Amino acid sequence: MKAMFYVIVCVAVIGLVTAGAILYAFGALSQGTRRSKTVADGSIYIAILLLAIVINVAITSPALLMLQPLRLRRVLSAEKAAKTPRQRFRGMTGFLLVFLTLVGTTHNFSFLSKSDRKL
Repeated sequence: MKAMFYVIVCVAVIGLVTAGAILYAFGALSQGTRRSKTVADGSIYIAILLLAIVINVAITSPALLMLQPLRLRRVLSAEKAAKTPRQRFRGMTGFLLVFLTLVGTTHNFSFLSKSDRKL
């Protein structure tokens, strides 16, 4: 199953690069001048564009997953559904835990460690 997935992805990438290269070189193909050079340039440009898109997705998706949107929605709905002050407080502490986890993973709190302190 994994091998079939990788084969389909490779074929799709090759098809996209080829289609992009032909679209890039459409003017040169219709005029008949420097066809192969223009198609090669187009394939390089499209491959660089696809690489940039993949890198952007590879960086953005883990950052979005760190926000834990499903857990945040569940915490906020539990806070809304709270009927007593105790339940409301517990809902707010869940939200604060999510917030502090997010802040703790994005900031460097090295000033809190004991090993950095000088005696």
